[in-house]
Amino acid sequence: MVIPSGKTVALYLILTTASEALAAILTVFRLYFRYSIGRLWWDDFWAALTLLCNSISIIGSWLLATPLDNPYLAIFGLDTAPQSRNTHIVSFWLAILFYTCTIWFARFSIISSLIRIVPPTRSVRLATLGSAFVLALMGIFVLLAKALACSIGASWYNQPPFQCPIPEWVAISEAITDSLSASSILHTSSHLLLQEK
Repeated sequence: MVIPSGKTVALYLILTTASEALAAILTVFRLYFRYSIGRLWWDDFWAALTLLCNSISIIGSWLLATPLDNPYLAIFGLDTAPQSRNTHIVSFWLAILFYTCTIWFARFSIISSLIRIVPPTRSVRLATLGSAFVLALMGIFVLLAKALACSIGASWYNQPPFQCPIPEWVAISEAITDSLSASSILHTSSHLLLQEK
């Protein structure tokens, strides 16, 4: 496993944190606006959950980089090796699981927005609910696949850099479900637009 340089990790974290901060500001504004006009709905619930999971994922990512004695990210004083190793392992779990939840909850927010605007009498509503169900199944599958792959092969707990080597089948599964979910959302939204015309 290739470990990136301290500068690369620092740059990645700073750029990621800046973009995530912008996303957080926009999400908070959206939730405040929807609350102030009395129009909170399920899509806003998923957006809020996405914001929460994303915040935990970012914290996990920062903590994940810190115990590697990165001079560019020396924020916390983790002196002893066991503390550093345990913090690194917990941070890895926080980062990987909550990042996955962030991606899928954002997709649930999008599909919920589509459900919200589809008139209840349209047959498209049923198709949209079906898409939401399929998205939920795919999201649960990806989350369980990552969790099981890293739990069963826990030998990485004792080998630096203390990161689970994600098996190829999990990566392929995630790429397939990402493509399927994106095409499902696009198909549903384009079908909705065609119905409106």
